Amino acid sequence: MANHVLYNEYHATTATVRPAWGGTLSHEQVRRAWRKLCGVAGCTCGGPAGERPVGVECVRYGAVDAENIYKIIPIT
Repeated sequence: MANHVLYNEYHATTATVRPAWGGTLSHEQVRRAWRKLCGVAGCTCGGPAGERPVGVECVRYGAVDAENIYKIIPIT
């Protein structure tokens, strides 16, 4: 699966993620992206990964072993 760049227009930051096959991201990948994109406790500038949608969006897909799994969804 190809890398995806998530953007946060509010903070003018980017984070590159590499989803697993099927476009899923682990809970830890989402946490790392959030720390790079926003990282401000209580901020509501973006989605679960801190992204402020430009091109792709990160959405909760399910849970495995009590950890959330997220999926990259292209915005058209």
